Amino acid sequence: MFNVKKIIDSVRFILKLSDSKMNYTKLIKLLYIADKKSLELSGQTITDDYYVNMHNGPVLSELYDCIKFTKGENIHPKDINNAQMFSKYFIVKDYDIFDNISGKVDVPINELSPFEENLLKDIVTKFKDFSFTDMIKYVHNADLFPEYHDPGCTSSSVNLKEMLKSVGMSDEEITNYLEEKMTYVKEDNFFNTL
Repeated sequence: MFNVKKIIDSVRFILKLSDSKMNYTKLIKLLYIADKKSLELSGQTITDDYYVNMHNGPVLSELYDCIKFTKGENIHPKDINNAQMFSKYFIVKDYDIFDNISGKVDVPINELSPFEENLLKDIVTKFKDFSFTDMIKYVHNADLFPEYHDPGCTSSSVNLKEMLKSVGMSDEEITNYLEEKMTYVKEDNFFNTL
C-alpha cells in the first residue's frame, strides 16, 4: 500500500545526502533501483509504489504524480491528497527538486528503517557522479532490468513477475508475493470506500 509519508522521507533522505537538490529524473531512477535492491535483499520494497515503463525507463508512478503536481501540472484527482502533502515538503523548478524543509525546520525522518537508510546511502553513493542521462542509460540495460520495455510515447505497467524473477525469487515466492500484494490492494480499496 502506497505510503506518501515514506515517499516524502525517502526523497528527503536522498536530498539530504545530495545537498538538498537533485534532478528529479535521477531521483526517480535512484528510488526505483533502491526498491529493486530492497526486493532482492528483504523481499519488500522501500516505497511500495506502482511502477510504469516510460520512454526514459521505469518510473515510480505515484512519486511522479506528486512531482508533477508540485511543478503545477494537473494530475488524476485520486492522487491529489498525496500530492498536496508531498508539495508541502518540496519545490520543483525546471527539472530539479529541492528540499523545502531543511534549513527552515529540522523535521525528523521517521518512516525509514536503518536497513532502508543504509540501502539508500549505498545507492546514492554508487550513483553520485551519474547525470540524469547516465541514469536513463543505466536503467535501459536489459540484463539488469529485464522488466523494462520501452513503450514509446505512452506508458505501460512494469512486468512485476519479470522484476521479481530478476532479483532471484522462485516461482513460488513470486506467486506468494503477488497474492500478498493483491490482498493489500483489496484491503486498501475497501478502506477507501468507508
